Amino acid sequence: MAQKPTEFIRAGLVSCLLFAACSSGTAPSDTQLASFGVQTEGDASIAPAGLSVTGQVISIRGTLSTPCVPYGVTPLVSQRSGVVTLIVTGRQSGVGCRTSIGQYVYTAELRGVSSGRQRFVVRHEIASGAWEPTVVLDTVVALQ
Repeated sequence: MAQKPTEFIRAGLVSCLLFAACSSGTAPSDTQLASFGVQTEGDASIAPAGLSVTGQVISIRGTLSTPCVPYGVTPLVSQRSGVVTLIVTGRQSGVGCRTSIGQYVYTAELRGVSSGRQRFVVRHEIASGAWEPTVVLDTVVALQ
């Protein structure tokens, strides 16, 4: 019995989706954001981002600049193709701006990163798109 055209198309779409999911190049990761803290109206003299490594723990401290205040700051961690990325996003949290430029000092701790040499990236983003995303740290770290 011949397949109906819609069944054939559906089967083709399912095959394409499965292929894309299986060949995306992303491997399961145990990397976790163990902690993240933000100090409102931080010190602009702190570098955009810096890190230290102890065993398999990466500690990050940085400053996210925002177009104005108030802004909320949130983290997202991803690990793809051997690159661990911390994306720190600022999103306006109030109506209107009280001051012209905001500075938010943040600290983050990542655990469960695979041992060996790992490329590590910190990227700052403003959710509204008011400023372009900026890579503030791109380095290779050695984890034990």
